[in-house]
Amino acid sequence: LAAADMIGAGERILSARAPDARMTVCRFMADPGADGVVPGGARFSFEYRHPDDATLRALLDEADAAFADIALRRRVQVKREPYWSFPRVVFDAALADRLEDAAKRHGASYKKMLSGAGHDAYHAASRMPAVMLFIPCHGGISHHPTDSISREWAEIGLRVLADAVIQPAGLAPG
Repeated sequence: LAAADMIGAGERILSARAPDARMTVCRFMADPGADGVVPGGARFSFEYRHPDDATLRALLDEADAAFADIALRRRVQVKREPYWSFPRVVFDAALADRLEDAAKRHGASYKKMLSGAGHDAYHAASRMPAVMLFIPCHGGISHHPTDSISREWAEIGLRVLADAVIQPAGLAPG
């Protein structure tokens, strides 16, 4: 229950301080995790994502303080152990502009957005110009076994991508 309180506190902090940020809990493990056995501990992954390092640091500091308060009230111990992170990457603005222009030419809705996920493009961006194109998923659910897109969304995404790739060669309208 202390872990559940901490996750809830993390969400409240996010909503109050940086509603444009994102929070993810990808993993939750009770120890020992056996039916009928009262857990002696719990571990969970907890991640905030925000493009501004100072805002991200402030969110984490506030979460640490809230977690410590919860641990004291619940008479448990808490320790945050960073296990994986990577620096923010800025994708190529010219490539992003080409995708935006192609979306406009095809009448596709678009918005520029940040992604803190470690997609392949993140790694490619350290070696070459890179950008990502996201296609909407039903219900906004992605990276999950139930995610799905419509045939029409896939088609317009492919047309936008193809246009952005071949337009500089003079082979596409523009």
